[in-house]
Amino acid sequence: MKILVTIPHYYKYDPQVNYGSSREREAGRIEVVRKTVLALRRLFSLPGAYSTAQEGEHGWEDRYFLYHPANTSFHYEVDIVICTRGKDHLLEKLDLPAGMFLQGVSDGVEDPMALGFACHQVLQSCFGEYDFYCYMEDDLVLHDGFFFQKLLWFEKQFGDACLLQPLRYQLGKREEFFKTYNDFELEETLMSEFRPTPAPLKAEYLGREISFIKSSNPHSGCFFLTPAQYERLLCAPSYGTVRQGFVTLLESAASLDISENLAVYKPSYENGAFLEIEHVGGYPADEFRVDTEEFRQQGYELKEV
Repeated sequence: MKILVTIPHYYKYDPQVNYGSSREREAGRIEVVRKTVLALRRLFSLPGAYSTAQEGEHGWEDRYFLYHPANTSFHYEVDIVICTRGKDHLLEKLDLPAGMFLQGVSDGVEDPMALGFACHQVLQSCFGEYDFYCYMEDDLVLHDGFFFQKLLWFEKQFGDACLLQPLRYQLGKREEFFKTYNDFELEETLMSEFRPTPAPLKAEYLGREISFIKSSNPHSGCFFLTPAQYERLLCAPSYGTVRQGFVTLLESAASLDISENLAVYKPSYENGAFLEIEHVGGYPADEFRVDTEEFRQQGYELKEV
């Protein structure tokens, strides 16, 4: 399987700006971007290994461990293109081996918030060459080796007019409340101009029923499209144009076209871990208040905050 991942990346420190690409200190942002790239490589293209204990020349006293290939059925051909503008980026400071990614220079982009649309141009120019066409903001980290297999399964179950988006989660410091899905739900009136709300979907996966809902917030900061799904975007007259129709240009690049041309689903919150992606550059999860009574009704005891 061949996968193309495009990532818009911009960095220029300005603590007054409400985005991680500017408000975060340089060292922290370097680590965030490294995690994004390394996770893709470690999960899907770099070799994994398992070990066996081997008896040495003088018996088990000088034993050694021999590595063998692992996860070979999840070894994909992954191309990563990071789109930048001018010198406002951190790619030269990532300390990654050569060949881990390609840099797409987009100096013609005046507004750095529009870099995501430069990623769309890369995807469009490569149509017909890949099995997945992907877009990720530069602070998202995958941890699920079955991620793309689940997307293929979902398309087979419900058709290429439906798109499954991962839930973005962030990690907090509270031991009893560790992971939160912070892409908050939006008022339905804000989404009424997009596709009508589809009915919930359900299907059995590994012997367990999994449900999917049309979230009122389609944004996940990313998308992962099969050729059939991406072709639906390409056929739309507005695709390929820089336009703001969902929050800012940044969010529009990730979510506007898919919202207009596909029925966007996410896992229901009761089985949210089915498809998720870590958001390492967002607001700390600890900044949100907790409805402790609702947790008690589900059998969890949380401390008042």
